[in-house]
Amino acid sequence: IIYHHVEALWAASCLFGLSLAPIFAWTMVNAETAMDVTGRVATIFIVGAAGGEMVFPAITGALFSHSPLSFPWFILALCVIQAALYVLLSHQTSEAAKERTEREGRGGFELPAAETPVATPTGTADDEDSAVV
Repeated sequence: IIYHHVEALWAASCLFGLSLAPIFAWTMVNAETAMDVTGRVATIFIVGAAGGEMVFPAITGALFSHSPLSFPWFILALCVIQAALYVLLSHQTSEAAKERTEREGRGGFELPAAETPVATPTGTADDEDSAVV
């Protein structure tokens, strides 16, 4: 079906790309729960993502030259690997987040105290000078 309908191929490609887009952001947020993401760590993430962007198209091209039907199997293998990594990293991240919370001695997010005092009217409503019109 998809071989004869170019529009369907483009739509499927766009949906596939959109479904993969949140993975990088999730990785950064998930890493922040387990450790402090410094500039160096963020750089390693970005270089790793760029490496994947260079390697996977080359692998895909080699698979297409072998057989076009190998592409769905390659995608399936990547999905299985990503699911396994998700389960593994989620477990490790939740354990690290628990340890970090216990170490820092807080049970969740804390809001900072308000530093600016709230402005209050200086007069009373009976004063004609302080009445707001």
